[in-house]
Amino acid sequence: MSDPLDFDSLWQEMLEQYFQDFLAFFFPVAHTGVAWSRGYAFVDTELQQITQDAALGRQLADKLVQVWQRDGKEAWVLVHIKVQHQHETAFARRMLRYSYRLLEQYDRQVVSQAVLGDARAVWRPPLFASERWGCQVQFTFPLVKHLLHLSQLY
Repeated sequence: MSDPLDFDSLWQEMLEQYFQDFLAFFFPVAHTGVAWSRGYAFVDTELQQITQDAALGRQLADKLVQVWQRDGKEAWVLVHIKVQHQHETAFARRMLRYSYRLLEQYDRQVVSQAVLGDARAVWRPPLFASERWGCQVQFTFPLVKHLLHLSQLY
């Protein structure tokens, strides 16, 4: 097992072992839309390809998971999960960048989700918006905030 204070590795291990339970607990709407009987696959290599040119630091907890929809359509959804443990001014912009790059590269619907674990209770950046001269871009994503850090358990 990882060093107990290596939050990213702990989250990554948890996501890989308990992905279905993770979605049920943190993102129940997404959980109900997945056809769990068809299985799911982690496709982190694809995520690494779209983020390799970004000088954004360590991103071990980012997971990209291929899931199938319950509505019977043959489409598949890439669920991008970002676990963030520190305040970052451009966080919502980075979530948009990842989502757009995945859409552009794989031409698949992308569902971006975030789990925030920083100590700032009021920091919740669930959207990126930009507008100039009638041109507008808005990107929103669901997020959850947990304020109990693993370091408090030791």
